[in-house]
Amino acid sequence: MQLLRLIRCEFIKHFSWRKTIVIFLVLILSCFGLMKMESFFGSNRSYTSPIYIEEFDEAYQKANKTLEEDANFVNVGVAEVFSRLEKAYQDTIQLLGNGSDKSCWQHDALSSLNSALIHLVVLEQIQANWDNSLFMEEVSSLAQEKDHYELYYGKVASYTNQLKEAISLSPTEFSRDFTYYREYVDLVTRALEENAYYLYIEAVYQTNLYYATVFDREIDKDTLAIYQMIIDEKIMDDSDYRVVNAQQYLEVINREIIAPTLEEYHQSPSQASYENVKTYYRKLNEDFDAKEQILYYAIEHDLKHDLYYPSNYDSLYSYQTAKNFLNQGLHLIVIVIFIVAITHAGITSREHDSGTVKLLLSKPVKRSKILLSKFLYLIIETFILWLIASFILFVLVGISYGFGELFTLKLIFFGGEVREIPYFLWYLGNMIVGMIPATFFLSLILFLSSITLSTALTASVSSILTLFSMMIWILVSNFGFTFLKIFCYTPIAYLDYWLVTYHSEYYLDSCMLTGVYEPFGLIISLVLSLFIYFLTVFIYTKRDIKN
Repeated sequence: MQLLRLIRCEFIKHFSWRKTIVIFLVLILSCFGLMKMESFFGSNRSYTSPIYIEEFDEAYQKANKTLEEDANFVNVGVAEVFSRLEKAYQDTIQLLGNGSDKSCWQHDALSSLNSALIHLVVLEQIQANWDNSLFMEEVSSLAQEKDHYELYYGKVASYTNQLKEAISLSPTEFSRDFTYYREYVDLVTRALEENAYYLYIEAVYQTNLYYATVFDREIDKDTLAIYQMIIDEKIMDDSDYRVVNAQQYLEVINREIIAPTLEEYHQSPSQASYENVKTYYRKLNEDFDAKEQILYYAIEHDLKHDLYYPSNYDSLYSYQTAKNFLNQGLHLIVIVIFIVAITHAGITSREHDSGTVKLLLSKPVKRSKILLSKFLYLIIETFILWLIASFILFVLVGISYGFGELFTLKLIFFGGEVREIPYFLWYLGNMIVGMIPATFFLSLILFLSSITLSTALTASVSSILTLFSMMIWILVSNFGFTFLKIFCYTPIAYLDYWLVTYHSEYYLDSCMLTGVYEPFGLIISLVLSLFIYFLTVFIYTKRDIKN
């Protein structure tokens, strides 16, 4: 009871409406900043180069000019390809905007239409001249040529080479190819005209079947099943979460990132040991295996997920849910500790400055119990502030992106299988785990304030270390500041524990240098927190109280 009264006194002593309002405003601004950060970094990372109608027009005019100078069958065919492409380019530019670099299926469709039209026009020319021996002889005598007319996305390429290949087809092969390319061009053209993603996927589906027949390949059943789902559901947009789930699954399925051999390792400039490099690749593969299972479960049960993919895997499609934004609340511990470091740097020293320490010690209370009450107060207040900050973020995210998703279940991979658990239970669990590294910083604040009796020094050192903790993984990973890797062996690197739990690329790259992973950060934080606290008690109880 005495301890509880002491903790209550700490709350009373440090409470003021002015400070509360300022802290509340800082937390609101921090939440807005985190939402903007997630919106920027969490958006689709798969980009294409911009397409311009001017580039197409230039190539089109070049083809027509060449045709005017020499109306041979090659130039006629090339000009025909450009003529049929014109509307598709115009429609795509009109839809996306001239110079658009938006990542979307229309870019891929336009590129594939270029290629398919070349084949179709070539086959049409041969069909029209099937009995024309002079035409066949001229084609056979054509020299091998490189690309004729380059477009931004795709090329009217090696037209003569494709003519020479096409005349060698047997009647059966010719009929098969002609039917395929005609249907493919029709489907992709319709897809672009109607802005219907599922029509493009239907064309891609047919392509898989075609190549399986031509090259006697085994058809990937997972791929075809996903394509069939998109077609059956008539999904119009590739940003639909069902499509993104499918694309992500196809990218990670059976994905294995191969570790370099010892010979390759010695040829590389890596500063990590070979054992650490192998461990790094094993961890990456374990991570992708777990995500593969979650993706399969999400597809099977028609669910959204909030998986994180490192930005260096930029080929992966992505989408954002309200959970992705609320997940950023786990970063708020850095802001909360910074606030605590500034506002509570004098948790002990101010007692001495004001002289209230003498009144406090005149009571039948041990100094160790006084310090314990202050330490527990710091832990409780920090957790309460973090909860308040998370609630602010919850409200902002819910208003912006809807509250419904926040009350759905969270998918996790645990014990060798995918499980659904309440999202807020998962979030709270991560907060509790994240408080372990935070406790180290709180013990440091108490230590500096009690030993140095300097509020300014305590605030300076603890706030600098707090902000520095955010940058350690990034500096070691991105900028090669390997001399900083020593901090990865201390709790300082683990304050923003969310970087660790979602396996950010900064964290993983740094782990390759250090060889330390998640459990180490928690253990070292807990051990040093207790050590610093007991050291504080030992020194403080031995000192003379002169002021």
